Amino acid sequence: MKKYKGLLALLILFFGFTTAYAHSPLFKVTRVLQGDLIELSGQEGKFTLRLAGIDSPELWQPEPAKSQPFARQARDYLASLIQGKMVKIRSYGGQAGCFLLGEVLLGKKNINLEMVKAGLAEVFRAKIPQNLNLALYKKSEAEAKAAKKGMWIQGDKYVSPMLWCKRQKAKSLCSFILYGILQQGSTKK
Repeated sequence: MKKYKGLLALLILFFGFTTAYAHSPLFKVTRVLQGDLIELSGQEGKFTLRLAGIDSPELWQPEPAKSQPFARQARDYLASLIQGKMVKIRSYGGQAGCFLLGEVLLGKKNINLEMVKAGLAEVFRAKIPQNLNLALYKKSEAEAKAAKKGMWIQGDKYVSPMLWCKRQKAKSLCSFILYGILQQGSTKK
């Protein structure tokens, strides 16, 4: 039964938000996982939502101490804004990895945009949902950069979350290959 409730919640998000926003249901933010990833619960079940249009510094789950700079600050700031609160979602469908994409709205405040304004998220550089207008996001990012807010204080040392993830995956793969080579060498003796 729980499986069907979750499916129903997804269907409501996919199809329900194409109607007027004013009539959209409220969801409780139950957990903030990263600066751009949250868990919500509603009448029909629980689901995970990726904040559309933004990319925040990455918390490295295998070893949190090796997280990207400002990852914890981004998560904690997002939690301070919405943890335990009732929010509305402007849905933009799904994404690989079984996450829904959406803008989180607390009253009249766009939380995704607030993350960019605080310098704790950049405008997402990959595929953007079709109807998501990034003009205000890009303007807010430029203003946060100019003011050196949050992660922008790093200047030339700043690495985008997308590039940082690629580098971490490459390091992990190299370590795995090196470990295999060393293991082969130790078994030949």
